[in-house]
Amino acid sequence: MAEDDGRMVRRRRVGMLLRQYRNAAGLTAQQVADELDCSVSKVTRIELARVPAQRRDVRDMLNMFGVTGEERQEIVDLLGDSKNPDWWHAYHEYLSRKYRDFIALEADAACLRTYEPQVVPGLLQTADYARAAIHKTLPEATPKDIDARVEVRLARQDLLTRPDPVRLVAVLDEGALRRQVGSTHIMQQQYKRLLDASAMPNVRLQVLDFSRPSACTTGPFILIEFPRRSDPWTVYLENAAGDQTLEKPARVDRYKLTFEELAADALGPADSTAFLERLIRDQR
Repeated sequence: MAEDDGRMVRRRRVGMLLRQYRNAAGLTAQQVADELDCSVSKVTRIELARVPAQRRDVRDMLNMFGVTGEERQEIVDLLGDSKNPDWWHAYHEYLSRKYRDFIALEADAACLRTYEPQVVPGLLQTADYARAAIHKTLPEATPKDIDARVEVRLARQDLLTRPDPVRLVAVLDEGALRRQVGSTHIMQQQYKRLLDASAMPNVRLQVLDFSRPSACTTGPFILIEFPRRSDPWTVYLENAAGDQTLEKPARVDRYKLTFEELAADALGPADSTAFLERLIRDQR
């Protein structure tokens, strides 16, 4: 198993708890590194979830910090979960490390807020739309590569129908809906898929149509909110320059505000449904 394929949120929580217990014990990262006979950068990377924590290191750190009982068991359990393989491991040869990390974060989310000005969000795409979009984005990809990426995109959609479904709030620019991806038939089926999704209790879909005033010129982004309040929100950006994950509170807060403004500018859910129905009628 590639070490990048662990549950990123659990890895982050392990690091956060270790840092909290180190601080409570009055120890510096350098002191911990000296005791473990390792570099201070290794301790820092574990606390920041840049690398997975090894069981032996965690055991030694917990002993140093005097952590026992339920608090100790929580970290042991989290460490075990963070090393379990996940379904996307089977596709690691087709996916970048950062994209695998994003899928892991997405899988642990309680709510996803996404803005898409160019194409339909991946969690709401049909198989044919996804195939056409991937082929357009990666024209050099082989049929096998495209098949694998379509499978991944469809597998991600299980988040919306699992027993504890993620809540999805999606703001789609009208351009993302009118831009033809594949054939007219593919677009028709995609519109119907969006209509079906908009009726789901855990999905809120809003259209930012051309007639609505909006000063926002940002590119696509996804805000990831986790079940635990102590787990900070994350922003995921995907563009031609490469994927990027933002975690610094000041930067995340800017995207929170941007999303609130976009949602306020967009049509409400009922009007957005009516907008999609008009698109379907117009293509007949």
